[in-house]
Amino acid sequence: MSRFNLCRGDGGSLVLFINEKTWAKLCLEAPDGPGRMSIVMVVTRGESDDSYSTPVIGNSVYMKIAKIGPSFVFYTSADGKSWSMVRNFRLTTDTKGLRAGFSAQSPSGNGATVVFSDIHYAAKRVTDMYTGE
Repeated sequence: MSRFNLCRGDGGSLVLFINEKTWAKLCLEAPDGPGRMSIVMVVTRGESDDSYSTPVIGNSVYMKIAKIGPSFVFYTSADGKSWSMVRNFRLTTDTKGLRAGFSAQSPSGNGATVVFSDIHYAAKRVTDMYTGE
């Protein structure tokens, strides 16, 4: 779960990173400044695409990434129990050197404080792509 107070563009992300030209992020971001939170996803394969998804009520959300075969899937949840798929994508055919982590961003502000909590890793097979379970 990520939670924070924001300026425009501030956010907290789960990140998949291979190199500067191959990466992806699932981000809770304030695209329009304080008070309007959204799920934003970026997939970069040479060039980046931004995908704006569902608005978020409040200033926190649960986020999850799963790898299913050659694809990665991003999920969000308001309660950490009921998950919704927000993006399914292939990053690259060669995931050698893939790293996963967390990121905070503040492109137009004086910095953002991001708190990640309830962090879990599970090496398990996902049987339902739509819920990540």
